[in-house]
Amino acid sequence: MGSIWRFVKKRFNNLSIRAKLLVINISISGVALFVALSAIFVYLRNRTSDEFKQNTASLSRKIDVAINQNLEFFARAQVDKDLMRLFGGRVLNFRTVQSVYVFRNGKIIIEYQRGENNPDNKFEEASPPPLPPDPRVEHWQINWLRGYGVLYTPIIGLTNQKQVGILCLKVDSDYANQRLGRYLQVVVVVFATAIVLVTLVTWFLQKAITRPVVRLTKAANQISTSQEIIPTEMVDRKDELGQLANSFSQMLGRLREQQEALTTAKDLAEASAKAKQEFMANMSHEIRTPMTAVLGMTDLLLEKDPSAEQTRLLQAMKSSADQLMALLNDILDFTKIESGKLTFEQRVINLNLVLQNMLVSNQVRAERKGLQVLLDVAPEVPNYFLGDPLRLSQILLNLFSNAVKFTDAGHVTTRVRLLATDETTVRIQFAIEDSGIGIDADKLGPIFSSFTQASSETTRKYGGTGLGLSISKQLVEAQGGQISVESRRGVGSTFSFWLPFTRISEHSAEAHRTETPRQLTNPLVFAQPEQALTQRKGRILLVEDNDFNIMLVVGLLVKWGYEVETATNGRLGVNALRENPSRYDVVLMDVQMPEMDGYQATKAIRDELNNPVPIIAMTASALQGDVQKCLAMGMNDFVSKPFDKKVLAEKLARYVPQVRTT
Repeated sequence: MGSIWRFVKKRFNNLSIRAKLLVINISISGVALFVALSAIFVYLRNRTSDEFKQNTASLSRKIDVAINQNLEFFARAQVDKDLMRLFGGRVLNFRTVQSVYVFRNGKIIIEYQRGENNPDNKFEEASPPPLPPDPRVEHWQINWLRGYGVLYTPIIGLTNQKQVGILCLKVDSDYANQRLGRYLQVVVVVFATAIVLVTLVTWFLQKAITRPVVRLTKAANQISTSQEIIPTEMVDRKDELGQLANSFSQMLGRLREQQEALTTAKDLAEASAKAKQEFMANMSHEIRTPMTAVLGMTDLLLEKDPSAEQTRLLQAMKSSADQLMALLNDILDFTKIESGKLTFEQRVINLNLVLQNMLVSNQVRAERKGLQVLLDVAPEVPNYFLGDPLRLSQILLNLFSNAVKFTDAGHVTTRVRLLATDETTVRIQFAIEDSGIGIDADKLGPIFSSFTQASSETTRKYGGTGLGLSISKQLVEAQGGQISVESRRGVGSTFSFWLPFTRISEHSAEAHRTETPRQLTNPLVFAQPEQALTQRKGRILLVEDNDFNIMLVVGLLVKWGYEVETATNGRLGVNALRENPSRYDVVLMDVQMPEMDGYQATKAIRDELNNPVPIIAMTASALQGDVQKCLAMGMNDFVSKPFDKKVLAEKLARYVPQVRTT
């Protein structure tokens, strides 16, 4: 029963308001009509029953009068004649009598039944009904379904006023049943007619309630589907629905005003974000361009056998420049992440080389402090897998550099563990543990927030912007991993993170295998690019507008054995290739230059001159889309300023033949 009620309730709740109003009105009207008509029918039935009893009792009194005197003196034959005279006549009332029994001293002394040819005879009993429990009082038995009634009446003698017998009268009740049937038909017709009228009236009147609600629903659906707010017309009604519709219309009007204001604000925000990106690109270029010269010239001076004092000053200058570049890179990375334009590559990662780079980058600082640097890589960790090697190195360098920075004595240990693996992915955990200053428990919560450090004292003593951990956290989470920290003040800290990577086959791993030993005990030193390029010859066109960068790049290229020609803007570079299409093996193309920038120059070389010479872009911009834009314009490769000499050397070696034939 409960499940049926829940089903009905659910179906009712899913009906429209119009259908609900119909169901409610029809249900209420139906119940009220049913109760009222049922009461009327019961009243008519009782009235018909009383009339039937009165008529039967009247017949019984007439029979009593006719046979009383003869029955008192027990003149049986005369009583029988009296009954025959009564029922043999044309009196209509007596035609409904089916049988008569006269009892005396508990026995039937006279019995009368209609003949078999009488169609009104409904009785099938072969024997008379039994006497009532108390024969001294009148007793009724009525069976409406079988269509008869039985009345037991005591017969009292006229002379001695004593009971001389019992009269049992069976009477046909068909006429009473027919009357009840007609009453029932009338009740059903009245009920059905009333329900139809209620349905029609409700159908027409419910529009006054449902029409405003339907309009509000359509307006809300239109807003949700088209996302365009269109105010509805005001309704000339004073009731609650009219007030609701008018309030909704006013609300839509205000929402539309707010939507227009938000659209304007969104456009301004997008314009501001675009201006911010352009500013960051310009700032990147303006800062990186002189920094390229500063770092490059410092390296060149350090190679000129300076004195001890000069070496100390040059190393301090290079260290300061490196810190400035690290700060700039952090700000640019934070801007990329904040704008949601950071993408991740899927390339083969050599874990061994990534860890080597991490150790080599911090070797000098660790040795200066006398720190014990340990590397613990579990043997089951694969050395080759797919991921973004640049971002993995960036995260490890951030965490490892922080560990070295905040540790004055003791150790810095890097542990690598395999957490899980399946047919397609591996999940690897990296943990950087140090014995440094540690972090208070109440400072661990916001430690990964932007521009946050453990305390202002830490900032003053160790420096930094507090962006490294925030960037690392966002890089880890953007690749589907997690990062955490455990620390105790004065004991040390452990920063750990895990990342999912894509597995590669053994064949692919073998193709990328090097001679580098799997277990690292000491940082390995990379070969200098000069050693690999002393025998290489080629002619390079350098298109660059900054004099210091020209001086730096030309000095490096000449040192590596290349012939170099320069052009100070894109137009001059295009003219040089127009005059000598096959003279150059590679074009080093700066991106931002006066008169004609690197993009326009590359387009002219590819489209106008139809020259396939390899073009390597050199740009100080480091925002999202630079690489894609360079490649889309027809450039072959990309070097970011300030460039790593090793990276530049490898890029050139890829495109310049070892022995020039022309």
